[in-house]
Amino acid sequence: MDKHNGLIEAIEAFQTTQKHQFHMPSHSGRYINSDFKGLLDQSNIQGFNRAARRAFNNVQGLEFIDGLIGDLGQLYHDAFSSKLTLYLQNGQTAGNHIVSLCLAGKNVLIQSNTHISVHSGLQLAGSKIYFVQPDYNQEYDIFLPIRPHQIAEILDENPEINAIYLTNPTIDGLCFDTQEIKNLIGDRLLIIDETHGAHFYFSDQCPQAALTSGADVSVTSVSTTLGGLQGTGLLNIGRQSKIDAGKIKSNYFMLGTTTPSPLLICDVEGTVKTFSQNGNNLINDAIKNAWRAKQTFNHIDSIKVFDQDGVQKDPIKLIIRVKGMGGQQLAKKLHDLNIQVEKVTRKAVLLTVHSLIQESEIEHFVAAMTEIANTYSGIDDESTPELAAQYQDPLINKILNKREIVMDIRDCFASETETIQLQGALGRISAEIKYKCPSGIPVLLYGEKIQENHILLFKEAKELIKVIQQLSE
Repeated sequence: MDKHNGLIEAIEAFQTTQKHQFHMPSHSGRYINSDFKGLLDQSNIQGFNRAARRAFNNVQGLEFIDGLIGDLGQLYHDAFSSKLTLYLQNGQTAGNHIVSLCLAGKNVLIQSNTHISVHSGLQLAGSKIYFVQPDYNQEYDIFLPIRPHQIAEILDENPEINAIYLTNPTIDGLCFDTQEIKNLIGDRLLIIDETHGAHFYFSDQCPQAALTSGADVSVTSVSTTLGGLQGTGLLNIGRQSKIDAGKIKSNYFMLGTTTPSPLLICDVEGTVKTFSQNGNNLINDAIKNAWRAKQTFNHIDSIKVFDQDGVQKDPIKLIIRVKGMGGQQLAKKLHDLNIQVEKVTRKAVLLTVHSLIQESEIEHFVAAMTEIANTYSGIDDESTPELAAQYQDPLINKILNKREIVMDIRDCFASETETIQLQGALGRISAEIKYKCPSGIPVLLYGEKIQENHILLFKEAKELIKVIQQLSE
């Protein structure tokens, strides 16, 4: 793709050439919030900012004291089954750091492939971290959701664990039963990073949302699946939550901005109102579009759509592969046909059929996939480069299984460091974080001992790495 003179020009060019965007609605350039769009059309940005800052004092139910925004009020409590909802200007990262500080010094069980902000937040809080490793599906090159029996086994071996901090759904839309996990953990806290599941609260056709299933806390994105402006999120505390809401608010005021953007807050409000009023119809229409595509693909032998017994799925997500073709190759073919996907693995592509996708785009997508599938033999060939034994997630899987944290993150900050070639870093202690996007899974943490698999994962990039300086004898 051609380079452009600045971000504005690059965005304009992208929107005119890549018209069918089956990824997060906030990334697609389409906008669902007509009330907020209308407000901006009526006034210039400067005038909007002046009025909005003063208007914070006049919002029914909004906690606004000494210039600080606290609880957002009843609209959000009703929408998300919460007793406290806080606005996050830096999305899930801010929310996970705020919650992590409430777990300072606690023993916390997390899944090894959770978002980088959970790892870094708990490290900074001085929590003792225990890991649960998700199963891995090699056919589609994706991680599966955590299974309740895995949690039960770890708790039996480590009864000192105080809190369980999990991701549900995954970026791929795969879910565990939150209520089942809640039932087996006793009085321990259950915190869910629900970045990819905000729409679950607004449709009876989706899996159960975190707070309606008994979770204590949910970190929720407004942009990822609802279509608000990028970087907006909500921190929701459940009505029966055992977490100290006062401590949550104290950490929120400490880490949050003192100048919250009225533009972004209005966007969040309008988006939540839209889905509170009409979310069931919007999401169910998207589900029908996704189902229509899946039904067509089920009759084409060389197209495979992920479907595994015992795994709950977000019905607006499609994980698709074509026999004999790697994920990168499939994504490029779709790109050439003006179709953008959300995520690419070595075996498959992920698409989000969100509420702004139109029926005509489903027809275009189905026709494109049918054309691509008919070009190939329909026979999986393990000698295909992208289907070879060494592909990305198996290496990440090995890293997550054998992670060794040998130095506290705060000691890393206080230590002298040096930058060296990754090839010579085997056995050294990392003084930085490396992670993969989308999904933000950390493959190297502060204080982690560097393994051979780290070097294999990054070898193509010929990266430099910052490590703790070794003491001379």
